[in-house]
Amino acid sequence: MHAKNLLIAAALFYPAAMATAALPPLYQSTREISRLIENGDLQGIFGSGRGIVSIARTREGYLVKSTRCSLQVVINYLPLPQGMMGAAKFEFQFPNSLVCQP
Repeated sequence: MHAKNLLIAAALFYPAAMATAALPPLYQSTREISRLIENGDLQGIFGSGRGIVSIARTREGYLVKSTRCSLQVVINYLPLPQGMMGAAKFEFQFPNSLVCQP
């Protein structure tokens, strides 16, 4: 009987646990890169004349490159409310200027 009660409890609480679980790394990074590409500050810095050729994860955040220019973007992870879990909240900072090769 104990195993049956445990199984019922797991079935009831599993959906709630999944709703508050953190995103797997692939989905979190996909979310971050999508938000970065859509960021108006990044678009303003690169301008419409420079296409992005790569976005690479760094220790601080992301390195965004065009054919001649690069920009280090810092990602700051924001704390979740006490007891909450889920997708990491974050914001971007653009502390450095665009670095371009002649």
